[in-house]
Amino acid sequence: MRSPLPAVIAGLLDAHGEDAAACLRVFGLQDALTGAAVLAPLDSLRGFYADAAQRLGEPDLGLTLTQKISRGAYGLPEFSIRASSTVGEGLRRIARYATLINEANVTTLTETASELQVHVSIPGHPIGAGRHADEYYLALIAVVARTLTDGAFVVKRAWFPHAKPRSTRRHQEVFRTTKLEFQAPDSGFAIAAALAAVPLQSADPALTLAIDEQAERLLSQRSQTPELLDLVREWLVRSLHAGLVTLDDAARGVAMTPRTLQRRLSERDTSFRALLDDVRQEMLQGLREQDVPVEDIAYRLGYADMGSFRRALRRWER
Repeated sequence: MRSPLPAVIAGLLDAHGEDAAACLRVFGLQDALTGAAVLAPLDSLRGFYADAAQRLGEPDLGLTLTQKISRGAYGLPEFSIRASSTVGEGLRRIARYATLINEANVTTLTETASELQVHVSIPGHPIGAGRHADEYYLALIAVVARTLTDGAFVVKRAWFPHAKPRSTRRHQEVFRTTKLEFQAPDSGFAIAAALAAVPLQSADPALTLAIDEQAERLLSQRSQTPELLDLVREWLVRSLHAGLVTLDDAARGVAMTPRTLQRRLSERDTSFRALLDDVRQEMLQGLREQDVPVEDIAYRLGYADMGSFRRALRRWER
């Protein structure tokens, strides 16, 4: 999944006297040193956020990050949402364009006579993106909406899939409610239905129309982008040595259901098995150049035994 947060957190780590570059490298996130958003496996991002929270002494890191992220960090979708006429329109755009911000994210809006509910989940991952990312995403929506409505945006209740933290004081301050639920089926919050009609101070219907045309075009093109192939390849390189070589393993690693991953790979005229073979052959060449013993090569390529490895070699060398 793609996120601008590692680069932001790296700045906090440096300011705290930590070696941000070393911290990022541990989780394979060194590309964040350029200041750009990074595309990385969900487990790597979760691990980095948890490690950074501990190093910074920030147990509520996700809530803190809402004050550190720059306006425009999420590009076109963000400006479309900000230019919406009302709270309800903005929330509907969040749900519509969530995959442009993060391909793994599923954001839905449930509207009843009494309230609007925002639900956020990642298929195949019961704890979502992890405590820090989940809290950040919901808090960012709430904080920005409150600012754009001059304080009129009020969260009735909020819920999260992770365990209840030792203290929820910061959560109550950020969401401005004491009605917090943990170990819920997904992440989300609810607001009074009447708030949907509240205008946003940044409303710009003409701009929204122009941006929406581009956003819709991006949505239609998303299935054709090569990013998914890069993500699966990267995950395989990191995971083969642990024997994680099935479609189900890969789907969990890139935060998708197996069926969705299979379909999206098919749309790119490839398959998981073909990618697995390609990555193994590329890694094999590099390991041979390093004079790595053949038994170690088999292990690093995720083979359970030498017989399976030799059969693959014969197939590749035909």
